[in-house]
Amino acid sequence: MDAGSPLAVKDGSVKRSSSEYVKSPQQQASKYVKQWEKRQQDSDQVCPKAFFQQAEAQAFAHGLRERIQEAAEEDFEEWNVVEHRGDFVRKAVVKMLVNSGEGEYVHIFALRPSRGEKWKCRFACGKAKEDPLEEQDDDYESLPDPGCGQSVEEACTACSLM
Repeated sequence: MDAGSPLAVKDGSVKRSSSEYVKSPQQQASKYVKQWEKRQQDSDQVCPKAFFQQAEAQAFAHGLRERIQEAAEEDFEEWNVVEHRGDFVRKAVVKMLVNSGEGEYVHIFALRPSRGEKWKCRFACGKAKEDPLEEQDDDYESLPDPGCGQSVEEACTACSLM
């Protein structure tokens, strides 16, 4: 270091600055800093989880799109998950945006007793954004099995859902 430097001391060592340490023990112990750090950690953990749940719901609904379009006798412009609930192993409840211009939605409700069983799917077309996503709704129709004219509730040993 240059001898004319203001930080240099006669013996060649560097003089400590008088400024306060940014992460002092007092600041680290502050309850506000701890709360902020906890919120940051929580949001970092929630965001990826929500992303993967959304992707799982979209994939689940995508598998039912053609069958629902056939049963409803119409082609949907869009097929985007807006709201979802359930674990998608035994239960799935999904609200799909199918026409953003007209604000048309489709609700899907699916259950299966256990992992190896067939899904029992029901759907309701013509829903609006304000309509709550419910599990028990009179508007739900049974989704027929592919390749079979029967509804899901009727016994059909030749068909499988998913």
